[in-house]
Amino acid sequence: MLNEPDLLQGVRSWAAEKAPDFGSAGVVLTVTEWPEGTGAVQLELDADTRIAEIMVWADGNAEITFVDVTAGEITPEHRDLRSEADLLDALSVMNTWTGAAAS
Repeated sequence: MLNEPDLLQGVRSWAAEKAPDFGSAGVVLTVTEWPEGTGAVQLELDADTRIAEIMVWADGNAEITFVDVTAGEITPEHRDLRSEADLLDALSVMNTWTGAAAS
C-alpha cells in the first residue's frame, strides 16, 4: 500500500496533470484538502449531468460517489486502495463516468 504522502500526493498530482484537459472539455475539477490530521483529500469531477467524487484517506480507504443528475441516481462505491495502480484505476473510472476527455 502507498503511504500517506504518496497516496494523497497521487491524487493531487493526477489532478494537476489533468486539470487543463478537463477545463478544455468543460469539466470542473475540484480538489479539497481536509483539515490537518484527517489525512484525506477529496476530488470532484463535475460534467453538468454527471458528477464523480472521490474521498481518499491516507490509510487507503476511498469512497466514490457517482451522480447521474438527469436520472436523479446516486451510486456509492467503496474501494481499498493498495497501490498506485488502484488509485489510477479509480480515477480512470471517474473520468470515464463523466465522459471527460482527460485520460
